Amino acid sequence: MSETVDPFHMSGREGMSGYNEVAGMTPGQVFVAGGERTLSEADATLLLATLPRSIPVQVTAALGDAEAFAYAEQMKALLEANGYMVGVITQALWLRPITGVKVITGETPRKIQVGSKPG
Repeated sequence: MSETVDPFHMSGREGMSGYNEVAGMTPGQVFVAGGERTLSEADATLLLATLPRSIPVQVTAALGDAEAFAYAEQMKALLEANGYMVGVITQALWLRPITGVKVITGETPRKIQVGSKPG
């Protein structure tokens, strides 16, 4: 059984959510409210404590969301600097939009899913 951990309660809501108004789309463009997220020292420490170094990690960002991809790059860089095996950052569309960050620990590789920035 897969376990999902959402330790990054950046919005105070669960990482998986419905259709929140955090981004507006126009053909060929995506607009995300506010500035880019920065991985805090506390979240970095929690991420490193949550994921065992011996198991590969797959980082995925929301497709077409440049801000989510930039945040995913920060997580990938942190993990690589600490000796984790991390592949390239992939992009995905999920059946329901993801807001925030989801860390899935019950699968190999471990998964970090970076959704849109919480509103």
